[in-house]
Amino acid sequence: MKNVPYLVTEWEWLKVKLNLGSLMRQGKMRREMFNFVDPSTVICAIYSSPTVHLVDSKTSREDQLTYYSSWNDSIKKIVHEDDLPLHFRTT
Repeated sequence: MKNVPYLVTEWEWLKVKLNLGSLMRQGKMRREMFNFVDPSTVICAIYSSPTVHLVDSKTSREDQLTYYSSWNDSIKKIVHEDDLPLHFRTT
């Protein structure tokens, strides 16, 4: 069997980097999971035990959105620090 080099695409490398990074950051209180729909759509789901408290204490929707938007900002920062391709943008 001959050794044939395998070239990794930017899309494959993005998936590896984001999944490996999420594994390295996970803990008992928070975990991220990425769903790679296609090269134009990546969905990040964040699971966190403090959200149970927000729901149980009937925290207002506005306060919850503030809490969740900080998660969104942290994921954007992680993605952009990962030296991703220039055409990759977060929304």
